[in-house]
Amino acid sequence: YYLHLLPLLAQSGYSVKVLVGSGFTQGEEKFHYEGIDIEFLKPEKFTKYLHQFKKLDISPELHRHLAAAWAMYDQAERGSAYDLIETTDWGYGYVPWVLEKRKPVIVRLHGSCAQIDTYDPRKCFGFWDDLQRALESSTLPLANHCITYSRNNQNFWKSTLGLEASYIPPTYNPLSINTLVDDTVS
Repeated sequence: YYLHLLPLLAQSGYSVKVLVGSGFTQGEEKFHYEGIDIEFLKPEKFTKYLHQFKKLDISPELHRHLAAAWAMYDQAERGSAYDLIETTDWGYGYVPWVLEKRKPVIVRLHGSCAQIDTYDPRKCFGFWDDLQRALESSTLPLANHCITYSRNNQNFWKSTLGLEASYIPPTYNPLSINTLVDDTVS
């Protein structure tokens, strides 16, 4: 999704920066790609917040997700250099942004942790799944705007949270699709 959208935004004159990371992905990489600055969540930032959220270690996934979310928020300097923040629902990356309300926040709904658990429940994880649903139901409505590129996903959020998510189909660059196909075939 972002592979197609972000280069088009950069070509249109917008300054775009991507921060890549999660409770399971960190690194020192930093590079420029098609007009986009890309930087990974620094491991030392993640470790700092992992220690700060130690009380959540009873739920290791939630512990790691929230530590990463706050670490990325910190690494992005709480949005001081940005006009608009867009983040995904998975991994709760949006939580610090919507709680602090420093900048307008768009949450791209494509597969949240609780949503995944709804469709692929894990045996003996009912309490944790309920906890994730409670976190999402109390924080997602705080976003300035929620967007999805799937009608099914739009309907899911409407029926489960009463959340009005806008449907905006993906932006595709046919030339890049042909390049990807050509590279795969050759």
